[in-house]
Amino acid sequence: MQVKVLGYFSKTKGVKGELILKTDELFEIDEVKAFFTENSGSMAPHFIEKIEENNTSITVKLDGVNSVEAAKSFVGKRVFIEEKYIVKEEEGHDWVGYELIDEKHGSLGKILSVDDNGAQLLVQLNYKEKDIVLPLVEELIGALNTEEKVIHYNSPDGLIEMYLEE
Repeated sequence: MQVKVLGYFSKTKGVKGELILKTDELFEIDEVKAFFTENSGSMAPHFIEKIEENNTSITVKLDGVNSVEAAKSFVGKRVFIEEKYIVKEEEGHDWVGYELIDEKHGSLGKILSVDDNGAQLLVQLNYKEKDIVLPLVEELIGALNTEEKVIHYNSPDGLIEMYLEE
């Protein structure tokens, strides 16, 4: 079993022994049954009784930790998790430098930058001396040639024209 550092318990919460878990990792919160902490040089498992995530923190109730005093002994301790529960971010592809060829407008030039707004990738190009930003989504890609660094693109009606208007 491989474990990885998930974060640490930053403070207690409430009077029933709950702890606040600080982490920058994405993990399968509903699948995890136990956290591990270092105890005298070895890993000690702590089964999870309850775990809740809200906008600002993750609250954890460990089995057998039923008071603020008991929870305080965990504050500051690093928390480990089985590596299989860590969500691995997909390797992003670097589209900068790829030529974008639109089926209506022909070559739009090379992609200058890529931005991920969370919902989709946005690519920036300079076409006819205008900066344009286009969504790079599967539905709009006709063909892709990674060897020649070319993306064949099917722009939505009016999108490119919108940038060309004065």
